[in-house]
Amino acid sequence: GWPYYAEEAWLATYDGGLCASLYVSSQVTAFVGTNNRSQVTIIEETDYPFDGKVEFRFQLTTSTQFKLYLRIPRWCRKAPTLSLNGNVIFNQKTPDDGSYLILDRVWVNDDVLSFTIPLQLNTKTWTSNHNAVSISYGPLTFSLAINEQYNRIGGTDDWPEYEVISKSNW
Repeated sequence: GWPYYAEEAWLATYDGGLCASLYVSSQVTAFVGTNNRSQVTIIEETDYPFDGKVEFRFQLTTSTQFKLYLRIPRWCRKAPTLSLNGNVIFNQKTPDDGSYLILDRVWVNDDVLSFTIPLQLNTKTWTSNHNAVSISYGPLTFSLAINEQYNRIGGTDDWPEYEVISKSNW
């Protein structure tokens, strides 16, 4: 659920770096670099998964070298783009099985890293499910609206519990 997503959005790495593993508007403050002695705050702003652009703003009291790992989602089939302070620094194809971009550099106060993951339509045929087809746009899978019937099965008036079943073919 959402608590797990928020908890796993930022991870410390074994080499004194940070990993942006799940994209969500957030802020992390951590000790990084050699012997984890320098403090950095990274402010992440994004509308992901509805938009593929993610922006990271760095706040440091001293310039510090550390690795920043950026997860490339498995569904991403086109080249992501990275810009640092407005200058493109990466725009090439990555492996198809999901991977990480690793930026090992000296980060300075007010650095702005823009990361764009290109969203695109994908289809998948589920041969084991009567050749059903799913359609996705980036990380989002479209769903068909169906009529539903709510049956109360318990709970209280303040916190009712329902089962929801289909009232139409799907």
